Amino acid sequence: MTGTILGRNRWLGKFNDVLNHLREIEDRLVYFYTRRPRRLLAVFVLSFANWTLGVAEVWTVMNLIGYPISFTDAWIIESTAQLVRSATFFIPANIGTQEGGFLIAAAAITGQPSFGLAIALARRMREIAWIIWGFVVFYTLKPLRREISA
Repeated sequence: MTGTILGRNRWLGKFNDVLNHLREIEDRLVYFYTRRPRRLLAVFVLSFANWTLGVAEVWTVMNLIGYPISFTDAWIIESTAQLVRSATFFIPANIGTQEGGFLIAAAAITGQPSFGLAIALARRMREIAWIIWGFVVFYTLKPLRREISA
């Protein structure tokens, strides 16, 4: 209703389009949550698995650099990093924010901010390796795509 009233105004005409778009997104989400319970469960399971692997990565890095921590401490560090990443989603590639999250969490647990920096650098190296691998796969398969479309 608000969109209809405001849509009559020439300057606010786009507002109705935005509201319709938001309604469409909401309808799709409601459909997904109510009609696709298995896919919803799969999303939760895969997200939790990803988070757990992040915890294992933190735990492994800390053990490799010679400062073993408990799995609970690794969970806290990863949770803090996830919180920071979620809050700063608008920063491209979370440049600096991810490192800050690791730095603060690791400093609070270990007393040494350098351990957080080590975790952050290991995480960035992994991300860069996956990006490079993606480009290699893309450019390897690019000629194959041309042959299929021809």
